[in-house]
Amino acid sequence: IKRQATIFIFREIRKEYYAPLGVGVVRETARRTFNSNPKHFDTIDEAFKDMQTRIEISMDEIKEKSWILENYGKQKSIFDF
Repeated sequence: IKRQATIFIFREIRKEYYAPLGVGVVRETARRTFNSNPKHFDTIDEAFKDMQTRIEISMDEIKEKSWILENYGKQKSIFDF
């Protein structure tokens, strides 16, 4: 059985983040995230609502500025050519 999933990782830099520590912090955070139990959502909007409870910036602003989210689900299959 093939399984596919899509993940979006958002990293919000807040005022209290005074010393950028680089890619090591991102790597460790991603490792801890992948080792924890995943949350499952039926729609991307449900996932955004859940994320909005933990970040300061509005999801509408993220959606507006993100090329990835704008093009999500629009990737063509090799069979389309």
